[in-house]
Amino acid sequence: MIININKSLLLHASIMPSFLKHIIMSATRKSMIFYHSLLKNVLKNPVLFDLATPEMHIHYQNVLDSIIVQYDKFFSSSEGESLIQNIINEPTSLCLFPSETLIMEVSPHFKSLTIENNGSSLIYVSSSIINPSKTNSEMNLLSNNLSSIIRRILLKSDLILFDSEYNDLMEYLQQLIDLSSSNNSYLDSELDKLYEFLGPNKMSLQQICDILDKELDIEEESHSKDPIVDISKYSRQFTYIDKLIKNVNQIENRSREKIIYFELIDFSHEFFKKNPIPENIDESLTFADYFKNAVSMFPNHIQENETSRRILHSIFIHEFLIIEEIKNNNGIIEEDNKTHNFIDKNKQFLINDSNQKFLDIYKRDPSLLKYYFDEINLAFDSEIPIVRFWHIHNGFEMLNSLLQHQNIGEVGADQIIPLSVMAIVMANPFGIASTAFYLSNYI
Repeated sequence: MIININKSLLLHASIMPSFLKHIIMSATRKSMIFYHSLLKNVLKNPVLFDLATPEMHIHYQNVLDSIIVQYDKFFSSSEGESLIQNIINEPTSLCLFPSETLIMEVSPHFKSLTIENNGSSLIYVSSSIINPSKTNSEMNLLSNNLSSIIRRILLKSDLILFDSEYNDLMEYLQQLIDLSSSNNSYLDSELDKLYEFLGPNKMSLQQICDILDKELDIEEESHSKDPIVDISKYSRQFTYIDKLIKNVNQIENRSREKIIYFELIDFSHEFFKKNPIPENIDESLTFADYFKNAVSMFPNHIQENETSRRILHSIFIHEFLIIEEIKNNNGIIEEDNKTHNFIDKNKQFLINDSNQKFLDIYKRDPSLLKYYFDEINLAFDSEIPIVRFWHIHNGFEMLNSLLQHQNIGEVGADQIIPLSVMAIVMANPFGIASTAFYLSNYI
C-alpha cells in the first residue's frame, strides 16, 4: 500500500489544535513529538479515539500496522520534520471531535451550547390532564371557539411550557409567540381572533385551564395520557430535543461499546489459551458450539447482550480466518460466478416472472429503488461481514417502507419476498452465493 503521507496530512493540517502546536513548536525534534505522542497512539487505538468501529479495527488491523511501519520511517526523516513545521505554520487551528458532528446534525449553528438561553426555561409537566387527540365532532379544531384557537397556538408554537412572569392570558400567549422561530404572522392572527373572542375581559391562566379541562372532560373520560405530550410531538422544539437526546445516547452507547471491545479482546486471548481452537473450526456446527461456549464463560463484568455477542463474533471470525477461507474456496467462487452470470443472462425473465401489480411501478421505473441499490452496492463492496449484513438489512427495510407507502394493506412475506427477489436481480451484485454461504453458516 503506497500512501502519500505528506499530501494527506497537509490536507488536514487545520485539525491540529493550537495548544498542541505550541507544545510541538518548543520541541527540538518536532516530528517525533507529534508522531510518537499523538498520531501513533491514534493509529494504534482508532476505536478509543472514535475513528473506527470495533469491526473495522479488527478487520483492518494489519493495514494499520503496515501504515505505522511506514510512518515510523517517515517521521524519523528530515521530510517528516519539514512537514510538521508546515503544519505548525498553518494559521487555522481547529479541534473537532467526531462526536461533535452528531450534535451539529441537530443544529448547524452549534458552537458551545446546544440550546440557546432565551431567558425562559423549559419545565417538566407533572400534572396529568386529558388526552385531546381523540376528539368528536363537537370539538373541531378548525372552529374559532376559545379552546380551538388556543390549541392552534400551542400546536404551532416552538415551546410548550416555560416560566413566565405573566399571569394574563393574552400577555402569556404573546410571549409564547415571540419566542417561536417561525409562523409568527399566523400565530399573531390567531391571537387577534382570541382577543376579539374575549373582548375587553381579562382572564387568568388558571381560568383558561379550568375551561379547557371542562371541555376535555366532555370529550374523553380517560386520564391515561397527558395532552401536552401529544402536542409536543408536533413541536419543533420537541423534535430538536428528541434528536439531541438520540445523538447523546449514541455517543454514550459508542463509549460503552469501546469498553466492551477492549474487555473482549482480553477475554478472547485468555479463552483461546484455556480452550484450544478445534482444527475443524471452519465447520459451522463446530464454530457455533465454540462460540456458545465462549459466551457462557463471560466474566461478571462483561454483560451478555447483542453488542458483546456481535463484537466477540467479529473477533472469532477474524481470528479463525473464516472470510479468507470463503474467499479462497474454489467451489464458492465458482458458485458466485455462476449466480452472477445466470442473473445477468436471465435478468429480464426473472424480473417479469412475477405478475403482481404492486411490482409494476418498479418495473417501469427502477430508479425508485435507487436507495436500495445504494445499500446493496455498499454491502457487497465491504469486506467486513457485519457491515455487509447491516447494509443488506437496511436495504430490505427500505423495500418494506416502499411497500407500506403503496397502501396495499398489511405487508407480509407475499409482498416483501417478490419485491426483494426482483430488486436483487436488478442490482445483481457479485458475491451473492458467498454471502449466502457465510450468513447461513456463521450467523
